[in-house]
Amino acid sequence: MAVKPSAMDTQLAPLRGARILVVEDNDLNQQIALELLGDAGFAVDLAGDGQIALTMLAQMHQQNTPYDMVLMDMQMPVMDGLQATLEIRKNPSYSNLPVVAMTANAMEDDRQRCLAAGMNDFVTKPIEPQDLWRALAGWIHPREGLGQPGIKQRPTWLTTAEQEEMPQQIPGLDLRLGLRHVMGKKPLYLSLLRRFVRGQQAGMLPIVQALEAGDTATAERLAHTLKGLAGNIGASALQAAMEPVETALREQAPPATVHTLLAPAANLLTELLAQLQAQLPEQAANPDNGAVDLEQLQLVCHKLQALLAYDDPEAIELLRDHAPLLEAALGASYRTIKTAVDDFDFEEALRVMTSAATQANISL
Repeated sequence: MAVKPSAMDTQLAPLRGARILVVEDNDLNQQIALELLGDAGFAVDLAGDGQIALTMLAQMHQQNTPYDMVLMDMQMPVMDGLQATLEIRKNPSYSNLPVVAMTANAMEDDRQRCLAAGMNDFVTKPIEPQDLWRALAGWIHPREGLGQPGIKQRPTWLTTAEQEEMPQQIPGLDLRLGLRHVMGKKPLYLSLLRRFVRGQQAGMLPIVQALEAGDTATAERLAHTLKGLAGNIGASALQAAMEPVETALREQAPPATVHTLLAPAANLLTELLAQLQAQLPEQAANPDNGAVDLEQLQLVCHKLQALLAYDDPEAIELLRDHAPLLEAALGASYRTIKTAVDDFDFEEALRVMTSAATQANISL
């Protein structure tokens, strides 16, 4: 049975409908935030890095529909959460905007860096829902118009996964812990496990390649991300094994030391992926859209909607990078959207996108 945030209901009720900007570069973490916050009645937008977040904040402020809170990841490419927060605090218009850090590092120096940058608070990854609710209740300022749930963004097709079987006991994977991180939502948890498997097929190679190229900052960020993702799904052994890897990279340890630390973590990841691939049930196809990747489709469509709404040219790259998925799901509408975006007619593209998503039963 799903665990509900009943202890926080009274405090959260007056805040439902609040607009929250989640700044996070990892798709799996984005999906968790979108699901939990959207299902709890909050209106959620996603930004893939700090620079995009600054653009979205400015545009929402110009439209007189400012965000009520920013949930900010610390380690991201382009512009990290600390730099983005420093930029936010330079603008007097955002003086009362709560910025809450999301970080897999719980060390005191990391927390102090968050506060020094101007963040109000932090929640640690993997995020415990009750900690997230407390942060929302503590920092979102009540205002007129709140108290009514925003449009729930939970994709309706996830309900078809309720009958799927959970994997059997897998060494190094705490299924109960993973489920707790998503409030007992089994379809969401199964979706996260599948996305983890798909996203980690390269194993430790990206970290090794960054290390060999002398790019320790990227290697550290990749190690940090993998540690956080492992924690999200309840892979505690892998999460623990990645901790010394990340620390060694942060402290500029010799490459030989990092490789030594990577070896046991790589073995754990390989075994975990093998077990998950063997036990995960096949994902049901959507009868309306064919055999497409439903979790990825919903997330990509949500990102595209946000980019179009903010006239962001990154929509061009998103359409290009996910062309097969979007064309399979949206049919002829995909070509219409692409033509409009190529002509920088983002308003028309958004209109067609919204209509096509509704017809395809894609929740935005």
